Amino acid sequence: MISYSAYKVAHISCFVYLMVSVFSICILQMNALYEGQRRKNLLRLHGFASAFVLVSGFGLLARLGMTHGLPTWIYFKLAAWVFFSMSPALIKKTISPKPVLGSVLFLFPFMAFLAIYKPF
Repeated sequence: MISYSAYKVAHISCFVYLMVSVFSICILQMNALYEGQRRKNLLRLHGFASAFVLVSGFGLLARLGMTHGLPTWIYFKLAAWVFFSMSPALIKKTISPKPVLGSVLFLFPFMAFLAIYKPF
């Protein structure tokens, strides 16, 4: 059985990898360097990090005993996870990745606030 601490370390470290991949994709897209093997490697990192963030997050919920009826703050975090997971496609399809980057910079501390204080 995996402990709460192990899930928390996995969740936070995978979220850091997710943020690194999103920021890297934004910066490379702004500088027109987002193609070829670099693009493939970043998308792999993004996909694995996104999947592990989701799995470790639900593992944390199980360790907290929240298996029946999820609180509202979880739904906000899931919506943000969907946005983070879709961000490479949004960055590729938009003219400028700056709105996505601004949204990520807003959502990152908001998700941390929700995880720490669990307001609702």
